[in-house]
Amino acid sequence: MYPGTEAAMNLSIMGCPKRFLPLLLLPLAMGCIANAQQTSSESASRFVRATGSASIEVKPDQAEISIGVVSEGGTAKAAAVANAAETTKVLEQLKKAGGPGAEIRTLSYSVHPRYRHDQQGREPEIVGFTASNMLQVTLQEIEKVSELIDAATQTGANQIHGIQFTLRDEKAARATALQQATKNAMASAAAMAAAVGAKPGKVRSVEEQGAAPIQPFRAMAMAEARAASTPVEPGTIEITASVTITVGIE
Repeated sequence: MYPGTEAAMNLSIMGCPKRFLPLLLLPLAMGCIANAQQTSSESASRFVRATGSASIEVKPDQAEISIGVVSEGGTAKAAAVANAAETTKVLEQLKKAGGPGAEIRTLSYSVHPRYRHDQQGREPEIVGFTASNMLQVTLQEIEKVSELIDAATQTGANQIHGIQFTLRDEKAARATALQQATKNAMASAAAMAAAVGAKPGKVRSVEEQGAAPIQPFRAMAMAEARAASTPVEPGTIEITASVTITVGIE
């Protein structure tokens, strides 16, 4: 404010009718509001954005095993009948080995012809039929996996397509990974703020960068089980989370 302005303003106000006072004070009020808005805008534009990631390993508590019974016959009916008899025996053993907690379901069933191809270019000839019944066993007592596989192969199952170790409920493990990822993001934001001589303020936003699917631990698939006792190692499951956080700085 220029010298004498304040005095002149006071004189003007003293000599002015009261009804004109708001008009005289309006420019001063507008100036104060503009300054406040500018300060607020500058404060709102100061922020840092950081991304944090975390991975944790947990032990699986469930196993899924794919077990197949493949039978052959001269006709489709003969192959199907032989397969039904073998599958029935395998199912009985699976229920005994898995116990009451085991869940067993059919993944697929097929009967298809087998062909002989000659080198003369003639039409392929049907030489028989193959029936295949693929079962999936979900086992919560994973220490019984070896026993279950041995029981199946010794009874008539001739294909083990793989063992997959999973989690019955992944929510708690994923929450732990997200918490750690968020802490890592906050630490990165604080480090960036310190680098420019500021301090982290209020958190403006937190966003998960896509929920990474949990990758189950897969044991090596076997075309046919031959061992008398099948060794199985459950291993661990890795859960990964990534979080982006926006933090105001002061």
